[in-house]
Amino acid sequence: MSEAGLLRLLYEGNLVSVNSGEVLLAEGDFKETMCIVLSGKMEIYKINKSIAIRTVGDFFGEMGLMESKPRSASLRAISNSILLELDKNAFFSYLDTRPKVILGNNENFFGA
Repeated sequence: MSEAGLLRLLYEGNLVSVNSGEVLLAEGDFKETMCIVLSGKMEIYKINKSIAIRTVGDFFGEMGLMESKPRSASLRAISNSILLELDKNAFFSYLDTRPKVILGNNENFFGA
């Protein structure tokens, strides 16, 4: 991601600090935001079964944000973490300025 792109996201979003072991979202929660991991590690899980680990540069919550549906899994910090939280307005504002963003590809999602 370019420095300008990162600065835009930082301006549009909110920084969230999460302590190790803290549950940020529970399955079934309704929250129209997504997050990018700036530092630390987050675990996506269902009924204490790990589904995925998100680390620096990864994101999560995009489907709940776009589809306005309850969260399909829970999320907790594996280590102290800092996240950039984007609401719907910030997310779509970012996409409006980057028409080449590839949706659904974690590696390239914010790289355009």
